[in-house]
Amino acid sequence: MIVPHCFYAPTAPELRPVASVQTLARWRCQSRGPAYIKSGSRVLYAGKDILDWLNRNRVLTSGGRG
Repeated sequence: MIVPHCFYAPTAPELRPVASVQTLARWRCQSRGPAYIKSGSRVLYAGKDILDWLNRNRVLTSGGRG
């Protein structure tokens, strides 16, 4: 579970349902994906940024059709 007030490295198990380590790296290079913090060579994701990004990319379906 991603906690809003925590920070996560790209290798954190909590981020696996969001994207793989390689996908997160590719998104950073492409200026896509969730916001991140860079400190020297270290990359961190704020839990709040991950949750906000997931909510912005949420797709609502018509529900019940089909």
